[in-house]
Amino acid sequence: DILIDVWLDNLEIRNNNNIILLIAGKGNIPRIDELEDTPNVVINNSYLKDITFLSYLKVSDVILLPYRKISQSGLLLTALNYEKPVIASSIGGLKDPFKHGDIGWLIEPDNIDELKKSILFIIDNPSEVSKIKQNKMTWLNIKKYYSWEDIQRKTFDLYGYYLNQSL
Repeated sequence: DILIDVWLDNLEIRNNNNIILLIAGKGNIPRIDELEDTPNVVINNSYLKDITFLSYLKVSDVILLPYRKISQSGLLLTALNYEKPVIASSIGGLKDPFKHGDIGWLIEPDNIDELKKSILFIIDNPSEVSKIKQNKMTWLNIKKYYSWEDIQRKTFDLYGYYLNQSL
């Protein structure tokens, strides 16, 4: 709903023909109907098949995750794999990838002003999005950190540690 407020209350965002807000996926989103007649908003509030989800992800320049409460996001992890910059709330696991490199913008939950400033910054500085996308070392580090092989090794190390503690 803070994204809805930002989009509706800011003419520079709402009337910008160079950007499109895509809201996709089945969910109970309060006030979503307020965006229905906004020309630069596309809403697909339905279950997404994998091919549709990946198609939306591929055409997106920036992923917005302005959550109030969340532990982790499958969308975030998939977006990282596709090297997509993100605007995310600084909560739960959403903030963790930012420890490994500049992948976008962290905002405080419920902070409408920070979200608005981040979106306006992207509109005014599209080269910053390109710069993030082109930072191959950052994306390699993130993919290594979140790789199944690395997760498996960390899990085995953790189990081994506790098994040795009990002996």
